Amino acid sequence: MVRAARKAVGLTQAEAAKRAGVSPRALWSVEQGGGHMATLDAIAAVVEFRIAGLPAGRTIGDRVRAARIKRKWSDAMLAERAGISIPTVGSIENGTGQVIGLAKVLAVLAPRIRQRKHEKAAWAGGTRDERFTPRHFLETIEATFGPISVDPCGHPKSNVQADRYIMIEEDGLKTRWNGRLAFVNPPYSAGSAWLERCHRAWADGEVETVVCLIPARTHISAHFRFVHGIADTLFLKGRLQFDNAVQNGGFPMGLMLACWGASDAQITTAMDRLDVALVPGSSRRMAVLAA
Repeated sequence: MVRAARKAVGLTQAEAAKRAGVSPRALWSVEQGGGHMATLDAIAAVVEFRIAGLPAGRTIGDRVRAARIKRKWSDAMLAERAGISIPTVGSIENGTGQVIGLAKVLAVLAPRIRQRKHEKAAWAGGTRDERFTPRHFLETIEATFGPISVDPCGHPKSNVQADRYIMIEEDGLKTRWNGRLAFVNPPYSAGSAWLERCHRAWADGEVETVVCLIPARTHISAHFRFVHGIADTLFLKGRLQFDNAVQNGGFPMGLMLACWGASDAQITTAMDRLDVALVPGSSRRMAVLAA
């Protein structure tokens, strides 16, 4: 399941390991059913790996404990059924155990667990991770930030009008961008990878400005590594209705515009034209806007 989640967000083992702060060998071990639970937790945050079939909890260990209590099993009862020791049960619930022990516990505690599907399954109009930005919203983007030079998530049905389109076959995560402004409405199932790519395209000078429309998932590590304190973040109020998605009342998650390299004037204009709340990318920007 971990391997499938990693591939779903388009990361190699080396890339995922680097982002999780673990060695490639440690990641490989987890994907083989071994390694430490702490490593599993670190990797899960990067590849958006989430388990369905367990009670809610902050960590997998917390969720195991909650499932055991829900079944009214003692740690001794769980240990006997899983064929492990009582201390091993304790280490798993504390998050310090081994993945192989976790697998044995889950086999008896929650035999029907599965990887939770990405959010797209709940709202998308098909099996592909596609949603097309409405033209009226794009017109506001163009009036605020200027003409779009490159769309790295190009699609034949997209409303984006750009000088250059990087189509899915070219892979905008790998292909070099160019121009003054990139507008990015990426596959949300690979949101973390696209946030990193947007930041890199701006930081490396491929484009002057990047504006990315993406769910406001501020809990993921990619937000803190590539957005917070770097990009100006405009949180959209209400729900945006994408053109092709099956939605009742708009997209069911909060959305934000992450803007790398935008000028003070552009951010001020965006706030005037869009119903948004701003988290500035720097203390300098905050002072300018306050003035």
